Amino acid sequence: MIAFEPGIETGNRYENLPITPENGDPFTWEEDTITLLNQELKRSDDMVMKLVQELEELKNQVDNH
Repeated sequence: MIAFEPGIETGNRYENLPITPENGDPFTWEEDTITLLNQELKRSDDMVMKLVQELEELKNQVDNH
């Protein structure tokens, strides 16, 4: 849980955390993220196209009977 008021929840408190690790390069992270998202979008597109093809095949089967 993220609490916006101090003291409303018990547990670990994380304060003043650095945004990036000391040796981190956020620009590399951005490029890696874009690459991975592109791969996921391609997989998603491929699945959608496969489903569309299956739907068209089913429609043709129904139309022919």
